[in-house]
Amino acid sequence: MFKIKQLLIRSVLFLLCYAMAITVSIAANNTSNHGNADHNSDLSTAGSSYLVEFLKAAKTYQADFWQIGEASAGRLECAYGRLLLKQPGQLLWQVKNIDCQQVQALKAPTDQQWDQVILTKQQSVKIYQPLLEQVIERSLGSLDDAVPVKLLTGASLQALAGFDVREQSKSDDQSQLFILSPKNKQSLVSKIEIAFKNKELQQMTVLTPLGQSTKLQFFNIKTNQILPSSLFELKLPKGIDVIKQG
Repeated sequence: MFKIKQLLIRSVLFLLCYAMAITVSIAANNTSNHGNADHNSDLSTAGSSYLVEFLKAAKTYQADFWQIGEASAGRLECAYGRLLLKQPGQLLWQVKNIDCQQVQALKAPTDQQWDQVILTKQQSVKIYQPLLEQVIERSLGSLDDAVPVKLLTGASLQALAGFDVREQSKSDDQSQLFILSPKNKQSLVSKIEIAFKNKELQQMTVLTPLGQSTKLQFFNIKTNQILPSSLFELKLPKGIDVIKQG
């Protein structure tokens, strides 16, 4: 069960990084030379401009979130978490597994003993697992499956070419939905949906070819608040094993 939840948490982190990567990529394309007109034309839409605007406006982003995902046999796995993001490329992702009834009741856990903490900073990724009393440290360059994280930190902007991106908007409630479909039919995901409202990231959903889904619903959203650099440091208790890989 714990391994299933770990995989669920990891997939959602990568989903988040994909979402933020799209904004980084579009911003870069809009500020660079327009020589590749055919590629940029697919992105030069009202939705693309909206994402560029969001990226430029939100130098910092912080929110709590509910996470609901399907595990094996259609069972639900739920979690509560907190996200801090500071440009350029600093991300703190904290997750606590909870009973799904707490999500339905919108009842956040009173304690904040996180089950997993993931920190990206500069060119490193740290994954802290308190129950295992260990921290895994990896360099971004050594993570072949972490293209989204590399995008978030500005290391590469090439993964966007692997998606077809469609944008839907509703002028009545200031909401927009971006649908990302991987061009590679062997991808582990079949679709990613990213929803904004009033220029703020509100919800993300990832679907797999097997029909499973994981959804993130953000709340208590704050943008452009001062986030001290000290927030992006792991404060570890004594006795924690540090495992360096790559």
